[in-house]
Order: sequence, then C-alpha cells, then structure tokens
Amino acid sequence: MRVLQVVPQLPPALCGVGDFATVLGRRMQAELGVESNYVAVGHLVCNTAEAGDLIFTAARDMDAVLVHYSAYGYQKHGVPFSFVAALERLSQTGMRVVTMFHELSATGPMTSKAFWVGRFQRALITRLANASAAVRTNRAAYRSQLEELAPRHRGQVGAMPVFSNFGESAQIKPIADRNRKLVLFQPPAFEKGSLFWRTWMNLNEKLGPTETLVAGRAKTLPKEVTQLGIVSVEEAEQLLTDNMWALVDYYPGYLGKSGIFAAHAAHGIVVYSCRGLQAEDEGLRAGTHYLVDGMKDNDLQGMTERLHGWYQGHSQAVSARSFAEQLAGSLVAQISSE
Repeated sequence: MRVLQVVPQLPPALCGVGDFATVLGRRMQAELGVESNYVAVGHLVCNTAEAGDLIFTAARDMDAVLVHYSAYGYQKHGVPFSFVAALERLSQTGMRVVTMFHELSATGPMTSKAFWVGRFQRALITRLANASAAVRTNRAAYRSQLEELAPRHRGQVGAMPVFSNFGESAQIKPIADRNRKLVLFQPPAFEKGSLFWRTWMNLNEKLGPTETLVAGRAKTLPKEVTQLGIVSVEEAEQLLTDNMWALVDYYPGYLGKSGIFAAHAAHGIVVYSCRGLQAEDEGLRAGTHYLVDGMKDNDLQGMTERLHGWYQGHSQAVSARSFAEQLAGSLVAQISSE
C-alpha cells in the first residue's frame, strides 16, 4: 500500500506536525510495509495557485492520502480555503482521503479576532471532515467536536494521544540510576514572576542542588541554567533517559496532544507540570502519572512506571497500525496479512 502524507513542512524545518508524519511513515513501513510519500504545502505554498496541483500530482498512483491538518500551518491566518477546496476535489475523484486533525478551531469572546476566525475555521473543518473517508484526532474532546461538526462520522472518529518524536525506551532506566538534573524542552522566555519560572524556582529549592538543562531555543534564560540549544533526536533521548526530572508548560487538559510530554512518558522521566490541577485527561491523572508543584513525591519509581505504561497504549507501533487501518479501509485485511 502506498500513502501520500500531506504536511505543512518536513524536517529539517522545525515543524512538530512534519516530525510526527515522518516518524509515523517510518513505523508504518517497518510494522506493515506501508510506503509513505510526502508533499509539504505550508502557508507560503498555499498562497499560490500551485498547492492543489502539487497535491494532485503527488497523489498519482497512491492508494490513499493522509492529511495532517493544522489550519495555521497551511494559511498564516488559519483559514486555508484553497487547501480545503483542493482536498474536496481530490476526494471527488475517488481517492481515499483520511484527515488527522492535530488542531481544531480558535476560540475567544465575541470581541476577539479568535471568535470570528474560529467560525470560518469550523466551517472549513466541517467541509474537510465531510470530504474525508475517515477522520481522527488526538483528544477525546476534539472527537466530540468533530462528531458535532460532521455527524456522518459519529461514532467512528479515532482519538489517540500523540506518540513520541524522540524515540522510545522499551525498559525505562530506574530513578535511582539517573542524574539529579532537571530537563526543560523549549521553555518560555524567562520572566521572574511568570508561572513557569516561579515553579522552576520552587523546584530548585525543593530538589536541592540540581543542575537545569535547557534544550531548544529561548529568548532569555536564568544565568543558573545550562543552555544546550537545538538538540538531535539522539541527544534528546539521552537527556530523557539519563536525568531524573522534567518540567512542562502545558495545560493538563491538553497533555495527551503534546509531543514533548509523550517523549517524557516514553522514557520514564519524572514530569512536573506548572499548570496546576484539572480533570483527568486521556487517562492521565496528576499525582498518579505526573506531579504538580507541592504534591508529595514518595513513589517516583511507581509514577514513572505508570506513565510509561500509559504511553504503551499509543506508542509508535500501536499508532502506526491504527493509522494504517483507517487508511486501508476495505484493504485492512490485506495489510494485516502482509
């Protein structure tokens, strides 16, 4: 089976969606023999009349097309009308189009730009979902929204947290064998009074003498941290495998769609969230799988094992099979037997 994956950008460009698609392609090839080709039509390309032609040309001789949809990736204001229209035309040719919705619509009060943009975005989501043979997303809450916007998919929308783009550990390294260091991936710019950096200061006091390692770019950082800059996949894996703690700046209700959080889970590091407590999301629970500042941390080894166990339900291999089944449709039996 041959699949065309449509993305905004591909590596080495910094694009989490592009990274996700390339890792997925490698795993579908390794697990099931499904071959992936790619076409990148980010917002610069989508502003031209060539985007539709590029997709149609790339889709020739393909069995299915997998669209990785994040509106701002295809149009800088988040309303890619020509992109969605091209996919509607492609679907009308009989091509099996499957859409992975990485993001849905912007929201905000009626006086905000997000409110008015969101209305157009939801209309485009409805059109693309209706043109798709199957749809999927990365949050249960998004699944409910998609079923409301496109009732024809009710009860059939796939929803699975994202996998790690930074590799996976089959067996996690015991906490006792790790370095007493705190890892930050792409933290926000340093502001002493901000929630993230207040939490970081509290952790430094709580954890004792602890070096902080920062991977990625940040405009400003405290002088006490060690800046590593952009790291390779292998270096990221090493950071998550060798060190004890990590701090993330992500709303708990959205942890399941964070590739960074997934990478932490895949390697069994102890994760702190600076965003406080919220309801359980995608099977994650504060105090069970990750920590919030101020919580007791008496069972760190058990916590990392539970987090690593949670990750196995949507690992790269599990996700590859789930995507392949939706892409195959009536060919699923054939793919499973190959």
